[in-house]
Amino acid sequence: VVQGAGGYIYGEETTLINSLEGWRGEPREKPPFPPVQGLFSRPTIVNNLETIANLPFIIKAGVKKFRELGTKESPGTKLFTVLGAVKSEGVYEFGLGIKIKELLEACGGLEKGKELAQVQVGGIGNFFGPKQLNVRLTLEDGPGRISAGLGNVFVMDTGMQIEDLLLSWAEFYKRESCGKCAPCREGNYQLLKIAERFKQGKTLENDWENIRAIIEVLEKTSFCALGKFAASHWKTVIKIYRKKFFAHDKTKDK
Repeated sequence: VVQGAGGYIYGEETTLINSLEGWRGEPREKPPFPPVQGLFSRPTIVNNLETIANLPFIIKAGVKKFRELGTKESPGTKLFTVLGAVKSEGVYEFGLGIKIKELLEACGGLEKGKELAQVQVGGIGNFFGPKQLNVRLTLEDGPGRISAGLGNVFVMDTGMQIEDLLLSWAEFYKRESCGKCAPCREGNYQLLKIAERFKQGKTLENDWENIRAIIEVLEKTSFCALGKFAASHWKTVIKIYRKKFFAHDKTKDK
């Protein structure tokens, strides 16, 4: 057991291996992939702890019983971290295929006096309004279902300011960027500055074009998935709230 310093970037397997070897926490170039050359240059398998936690049940109860817990395409269970305007925040385990509405009901519903605005699912930026709560959370996208992703579910009420949420995300990704690649390091810094202007109500005329340029670079050239996740958050929010932030902009968004 090795205790690390912690950080979002350690969810990337080669970053975790670097940390175990005593190097800086940043991803490695692949290939070679860890099963070929990993920890101390030896073949290494890296699994998520949630994946490993399923093994005792599968061994004791059997594969058939495990597959009955989810759906045909997405067997088993998933840990959902539910935060926001619900009565009981926390980590919940349910069979995959559960509806967003059912998950919210398990958390006791919304806090008294609050009205649902949006539910963000997966930690990447999928937003669902009050009329879209019958969507099922699975491991893949498709008709009537959406990938649960990281299992994060953030419930927003009508009193939450989207500017505060966007600023919180921007601060997180700027802080958690390991700094290895310029697109993520510099791009998230610039997005943070734009988010601060949103909060202050002082957007500049070229902010819209700058956002589109930055998130395109983040998506296409970031060394690991952290930059892509940051871009996805911004794409989703701007798509929904563009008129609020850029009412003066007349260009068509592709």
